[in-house]
Amino acid sequence: MTPGDIAISAIPQADGKTKLRPLAVLSEFPRHGDLLVCGITSQMWNFTEGFDVPLRKGEPDFEKSGLKRDSIFRMGHLTVLARNKVSGSIGKISDELLNKLIANLMSHLAKSLR
Repeated sequence: MTPGDIAISAIPQADGKTKLRPLAVLSEFPRHGDLLVCGITSQMWNFTEGFDVPLRKGEPDFEKSGLKRDSIFRMGHLTVLARNKVSGSIGKISDELLNKLIANLMSHLAKSLR
């Protein structure tokens, strides 16, 4: 798994349960190789403008992503997973889209700096 890979894994939800869902690998942490991932949903109503990133059929990254429906990369749905908890890649996104995901997250985090 490398940044930009799309995979499927059980991800903790806000209610404490886990749900099998697609995810995007954002980064690999040093030493143990744990992965920072964001959940992906096809629930388009859940989109937060300027924070989440949509990916729709017909867009350049869609076909290679392995996703089957219009989807949202939910930047507020982050978790860290051990590498062995993430199944093989179902697809990949471009460096451009990966950079947009990371930039949206960094922009949000920067607002917390004082």
